[in-house]
Amino acid sequence: MCVTEDSHRNIWVGTRHGLFRYNASDNSFTRFTVADGLPNDFVYGILEDELARLWISTNNGMACFDTRKNSFRRYTLRDGIANNQFNLYSYCRSRDGIFWFGGIGGITWFRPHDLVDNPFAPEPQITGVDVADADGDRCVRIERDSAGRVTAAAFPSVRNIFTVRFVAVNPLAGGCNTFAYKLEGFNTRWYETSHLEVNYSNLKPGHYVFKVRAANNDGRWNDEPATVEIRVLPMWWQTLAAKILWALLALGFVGGVVAALLGRMKMKMQLRLERMEKEAIGQLSQEKIRFYINLSHELRTPLTLILSPLQEIREHGTADKYVSSRLNYIYRNSLKLLHIINQLLDYRKAELEMFKMKVAVQDVDAIVAEVFSMFEEVAQNRDMDYILNSELHGEALPVDRMFLEMMLTNLLSNAFKFTPDGGIIRVALQRGEGCFRLSVRDSGIGIPQDQQERIFERFYQVNESHAGSGIGLSIVRRIVELHEGSITLRSEPGHFSEFTITLPDDIEAYPAGKRAGEHDVRASIIRDAEKFLPEEWSGAGGDFAPAEEAPEQTRGTILLAESNAEVARYVADHFKAHYNVETVSDGNEVLERLKTLEPDIIIADRMLSGLDGLKLCQAVKQNIRTCHIPVVILAAEGSVEEQITGIEAGADSYLPMPLSISLLAANVQNLLKARYRMRHYYSDDAEIDPDKITSNSMDGEFLKKAIRIVEENMDNEEFSSNDFSKALCMSRSNLHLKMKSITGESATKFIRKIRFNHACKLLLDRKYSISEISSMVGFNSPSYFATSFKKHVGCLPTEYVRSRTKGGEKAE
Repeated sequence: MCVTEDSHRNIWVGTRHGLFRYNASDNSFTRFTVADGLPNDFVYGILEDELARLWISTNNGMACFDTRKNSFRRYTLRDGIANNQFNLYSYCRSRDGIFWFGGIGGITWFRPHDLVDNPFAPEPQITGVDVADADGDRCVRIERDSAGRVTAAAFPSVRNIFTVRFVAVNPLAGGCNTFAYKLEGFNTRWYETSHLEVNYSNLKPGHYVFKVRAANNDGRWNDEPATVEIRVLPMWWQTLAAKILWALLALGFVGGVVAALLGRMKMKMQLRLERMEKEAIGQLSQEKIRFYINLSHELRTPLTLILSPLQEIREHGTADKYVSSRLNYIYRNSLKLLHIINQLLDYRKAELEMFKMKVAVQDVDAIVAEVFSMFEEVAQNRDMDYILNSELHGEALPVDRMFLEMMLTNLLSNAFKFTPDGGIIRVALQRGEGCFRLSVRDSGIGIPQDQQERIFERFYQVNESHAGSGIGLSIVRRIVELHEGSITLRSEPGHFSEFTITLPDDIEAYPAGKRAGEHDVRASIIRDAEKFLPEEWSGAGGDFAPAEEAPEQTRGTILLAESNAEVARYVADHFKAHYNVETVSDGNEVLERLKTLEPDIIIADRMLSGLDGLKLCQAVKQNIRTCHIPVVILAAEGSVEEQITGIEAGADSYLPMPLSISLLAANVQNLLKARYRMRHYYSDDAEIDPDKITSNSMDGEFLKKAIRIVEENMDNEEFSSNDFSKALCMSRSNLHLKMKSITGESATKFIRKIRFNHACKLLLDRKYSISEISSMVGFNSPSYFATSFKKHVGCLPTEYVRSRTKGGEKAE
């Protein structure tokens, strides 16, 4: 804070929040900030000159404040001051009237009365009119006078994106001119700018006059503006003849509307016929449902004859793990088929109101907890947060146990189906006034607003990519209605879905026909719960005995492109214990998947459909975003010529058929180890050598270009990963993935590493101070540089120099 009293006995206070004037008349303060013209709100010093003007030093230049006009005049480096950033308490006025201000880059001194305004008003000149995409177009005409100044321009309206360029000569401060311009015929007021060009677009055909005036650094404007006439020529469709044609077309349109109105009677007849047709289709749909129900009854008998012997064989046991896994696979899928058939029958019962309610007062907490526990292993296998909260505390409430279990199981099954691994599923029991609520909330894909109304319709599915019959929620809603309750849905696509069931807490709310007798309370049905769960959730089933899987955090990703389904399944089953395997069968689909997937390695069939393996390999290796990904080609032909062709196409390995799975696994392991060694070399070495940490020339050139760009912006404190990605002509996400794959670090850390490597060299050269070095490597604050340096190197800059210099010399 600085305080001074001027010649008029006004008290002025400089703070980090601006300049304040104390008003003794009403005991208040008047504040002046950047919005009023102050260069910066952080005021370091205040001095008054003979003209009662205040000279103020700030954190961003100096200002002269006219106390009579309450106006600021700003001075920066371009005006001759030593630096823009001044120091606190570093200001004074000497006896000979010289003002002294100290800053981080030196001392600025001057006599205020020697600083006079620039008397020269610059004369503007229009140097050019550039029309976009006008090369070779004879319709574009630019006229100039003998001095080379543009006097007129004409061009067609389809090329009405143009730029007017102008200059002004200011002998005292050439870089501080201000211009005012307007385009008569398009706007009426003057616009000020400091740029030397103005852009216009989408002007209507017509005659315009562009005018520009200039002012020097002290705001002295010239008298006469420079002008240029601009004509935008109409195209054929903008002529009078074309407008007449448009009018005729409009009349024709009106005639068509009249004809449409006359045909409304015919349309009404058609609608009536369509309504009758829909009724017929509805009747046919009912017939189809009855057919499926009858077919379901017929299928239950053979399914029973399949399941019973299977159960006996499983109970008897077998020593062969392969046979045991196959039996479990058959048994689970048979249960799922039986579950689907039972759902069809349940839906029909619900539709015909054949569900018989047996409501009794029971421990809802215990029932829900039992169903909840059925899915706990699934949640653990999929690394999901699976939470049960209850406010009931064992309170007995009226429910039909069988139907409550059926509702909750359906909702949980849907939640697990549409929630990705690592998500959250929460089951909550809450007490309400005259009711209790059961809610199931997941962090899955969500349901769009326009589809939420239809979610409870029969056979309706939001996402066709997820298997299911589409009748589970329809049954749930019907059961809720039988319980005299309601079900609601809240969902936000991409964030969550929450189903809430509200049921009455008084058994008197149920008719006598829905209440259970003393010895008629239903038992649990969740003994068949495994039929609700896909085998990949629980880890059961599969073609081979389970292998020990790698931890999730160490699992790589293999993109397997194989046209033969059996080979693809064989290879995927071999690697799935230690890698995430993504399988596709078409070469073009591989390129599409690479837009969103970042695999560690690609295994491709030589004879892929769509795009064969060699062309796919070339496309991968010629793309800067994917060229670092190793590619292994599997080929039926194993001749030396074929292998040479594959390697020349960019393949990292070329394996002939018949396939040796052990050889393939060894190749994959070696290629991934090589990538790891490159990243390890990068992380351990202070210097970045692109030739040593990249496996191909394209990656090497990319890394060299990246290093060059960072070095060119070494002292640019505003240079960020966004600027980095723009300089490399890549999106920020693609640059992040690319840097991560080559160096194992993000783009931001890559920039920091180059800057701190350069800082280390400068420190050891001992030619610059730490403050100068911080600016040279893009840090605007020496203290922030020192803190960041310690995080990166492990010690402060002075300690680094001391540890690397003999005799414990200190870095300046």
